[in-house]
Amino acid sequence: MTVVPYRAAPDTASWPHCDGALPGGAECRGRRVEPHTACLAHLPGDERSAYLAGLRPGADLDHRGTRFTEELLSELLTALTEPSTHRPRIGQARFERATFCGDVRFDLVEFDADAVFDGAKIAGDISFNQAEISGRSLFRQVKIGGNGSFDRMKVRRRVVFERAEIDGNAWFDRMNVGGRAVFDGAKIGRDACFTGMEIGGYFSFDQVGLGGDARFDRAHVSGSASFRGLRVGGQVSFPGAAFEGAALIGPMVCGRTLNLSEAVFGGAVTMEAAAAAVRCRRTRWASTAALRLRYAAVDLSDAVVEYPLSITARSRPFIVDGEELDESGLMDAGVRVMSLRGVDAAHLVLTSVDLTECLFAGTIHLDQLRLEGRYTLAAAPSGLRRRGMRPVRWTPRRTLAEEHHWRAARGWGADGWTPAPRGEEVQEPAALAPVYRQLRKAFEDGKHEPGR
Repeated sequence: MTVVPYRAAPDTASWPHCDGALPGGAECRGRRVEPHTACLAHLPGDERSAYLAGLRPGADLDHRGTRFTEELLSELLTALTEPSTHRPRIGQARFERATFCGDVRFDLVEFDADAVFDGAKIAGDISFNQAEISGRSLFRQVKIGGNGSFDRMKVRRRVVFERAEIDGNAWFDRMNVGGRAVFDGAKIGRDACFTGMEIGGYFSFDQVGLGGDARFDRAHVSGSASFRGLRVGGQVSFPGAAFEGAALIGPMVCGRTLNLSEAVFGGAVTMEAAAAAVRCRRTRWASTAALRLRYAAVDLSDAVVEYPLSITARSRPFIVDGEELDESGLMDAGVRVMSLRGVDAAHLVLTSVDLTECLFAGTIHLDQLRLEGRYTLAAAPSGLRRRGMRPVRWTPRRTLAEEHHWRAARGWGADGWTPAPRGEEVQEPAALAPVYRQLRKAFEDGKHEPGR
C-alpha cells in the first residue's frame, strides 16, 4: 500500500461538516463519512454498522472533529483488528479536534502512517501503551483531563506534544522515537516520567511547566537536547541518563532537587538553574560544561570531570523571552558546594561559591583547583573560651569543614565548632593536613591574597 504523508491543511476546520447536532443544540463539527452527510457519531445505526463492516485492517481514517464515546472508539478499533495478531492496525489516522468523552485507549495499535491528534480534547485518561507508529505522532495542543500513558510507544519518525495539556500524570516510560521528540510549551499538572526513553534525534523540552516531578532515569538521547525555560514544582532527576550531543539545560526553575547523578554528557553542556539542590554524584562530563546556578547546594561527589567544568553562582534571576523566571518558594541561601570528594579538580573552576560546608578530603589534584570571584570557607571560632580551669583562645582563620567535625567530635562543639552531619565519617588530622597543603598551593597559584 502506498502511504500518502500527512500534510496539515491551511485551515484544519475546512473539512465537510456533519449535518447533525451536539447535545445542547450546537452544530457538530465532525467530518462526514462519505458518501453520507453525517459524521461517524451521528450515522444511523444501520449505516454505521455498514461502514464499520467495510473497514479492513490498515484502512485510513479521517474522523476530524468527531465526538467519540468509549463505546464508539472500541467499535472502531475492533473493526480494524488483525485476526492474526489481535492488534488493531490503521493506515493514516486523522483525529484533529476530535472530542473523546471518556477514556481513550490505543494500546497495541499499529499505525502504518501518521497518527494526528492535534487539538483533540480527552475528558478522561489517554493510553498509547506499546502502540507503534510508522510515521509521525502529533499531539499538538491536545487537552487531556486525566492521565496520559505512552509506555513503550514506538514512533519511527517524530513525536510532537507542543502546547499539550495533561491535567494528571504523564508516563512515557521506554518510549522509542526514531527522530525528533518535541514537548515545547506542554503543561503537565502532576508528575511526568520518561524512564528508559530512547530518542534517536533532537529532544526539546522548552517552556514546559510541571506541577510535580520530572524523571528521565536512564533516558538516552542520541542528538542534542534542550530544556530551556523548564519550570518544575518538584524535582528533576536524570540518574543514568545519557546525552550524546550538546545539551542546554535551562534556564530553568526546580522547586526541589535537580539530580544529575550517574548521568553521562557526551557533548558540551550549558546548565542554568535555580534549584534548592543540584546533585552530581558520579556524573560524567565527557566534554566541556558550564553550570550557572542560583540557591543550590551542589554535591559533586565522585563526579568524573574529563574536560573543563565551571560552576558559577549567578546573582540575578534568569530571563527567558524577556521575562524573569518565577523563583518563589526557593530560599536564598546562596550557591554552596557541599562535596568535592573523589573529584579530579584539575579541570574544575569554582566562582563566587560558598565552601563553608564543603568536604574536600579525597579530592584529587586539589592543588590545581581554581577559585574565582568571592568565596567563603568555614571560620574558626574566635575569642577567649574556658575549658574547665584553663582558658582557650582560638585564632580567627579559615578552616575546613572537616576540621570543625573533628574538633566537635573531641568535645569542643560548645566552643563553636560544627559537628559532622549524621552518618558522615570524621577525618583525622593526618588526613586533613595534606588537604590544607594542597588548598594553600591552589590559593598561591591563583594569587589569592590572605583573607580574601
